[in-house]
Amino acid sequence: MNMITINENLCKGCNLCTEFCKRKVYEQPEKMDSKGVRVPVPVNEEECTKCGLCTLMCPDQAITVDEKIKAEDSTESEDSTEAKDKTEAKDRVESKDKTKADENLKMDEKDES
Repeated sequence: MNMITINENLCKGCNLCTEFCKRKVYEQPEKMDSKGVRVPVPVNEEECTKCGLCTLMCPDQAITVDEKIKAEDSTESEDSTEAKDKTEAKDRVESKDKTKADENLKMDEKDES
C-alpha cells in the first residue's frame, strides 16, 4: 500500500521534495510525463518517517502522506514499546524478588549463627 501520493496534475516538477527529504525517499525520473514534467517518484517509501517536510515544501500541494498508515505504524510501534516496557517491568520485579530472597536468606543465616 502506497502511503505517499503525488498528484501528477498538480506537480510542476520543481523537485523541492527530492532536495529537502533527508531520507532520500524521492528520486527524479529520467522520463518526462506528457506535460514535459519530471514528477518525482517515491522509490524508498520504507525510509519515510512521515515527517511531512515534503508536503510542507511542495508549493503546489501535490504531495500527500496517508495519515491512516501513519496511525497504523504508530499503533504497531506503541504496541511493541508497550510489550517491551511490560517485559522490562517484569524483569525488574523478578530481580527485586530475587534480591529480597537473597537478603532474607542472609538474615536467616546470620540469625542461625
